[in-house]
Amino acid sequence: MSYYIELVLLAKVRKDRQRQIKAEIEHPPKYDAGGLATFVALLAMRDGGSLCFKSKGHPFWSDYDVDDEDGLLDALNAPWSDTEEIASWLAQYVIASSRIIFHSLELDGSDFCYKFDGKGKFCYMEYKPLGSWQKPLPLSISPAPVQKRKTRQKRLKDAKSSLKMIENDNPHRNP
Repeated sequence: MSYYIELVLLAKVRKDRQRQIKAEIEHPPKYDAGGLATFVALLAMRDGGSLCFKSKGHPFWSDYDVDDEDGLLDALNAPWSDTEEIASWLAQYVIASSRIIFHSLELDGSDFCYKFDGKGKFCYMEYKPLGSWQKPLPLSISPAPVQKRKTRQKRLKDAKSSLKMIENDNPHRNP
């Protein structure tokens, strides 16, 4: 069963595989309701070899903005299924450190990704909490204390007392 998942593509195609993946993207397999064929049919490749999704011609949506230059998306919300099959297919094309991230849009909160080694292998990774829920800490940055402004009378009084001190300390003063 598939449900809506946001798929974020952070993958770049190896230079020696760009021609091959371009051919597969241009002639994708038939639609298969969220599996590998759907993934390939929605793929596009930017000039630098980064993979992305087409923004038009399908019923899915994205919370990401469409790139103004090429009209492509880095993430797409769709009923993805067969995520491991997608990762397995992608592993043969992408460079090391590429990844695809899946964020569930359902209440289960499932988040996971596949990371690639650039040699045809991939690793499944899950995002799990490592601790218990905590209350937020108070902000350590507090605003500067507000200093009261001296009244005109107080400023004049301070100025007069300063002058008296200067006069008393002046040894050349005439008594």
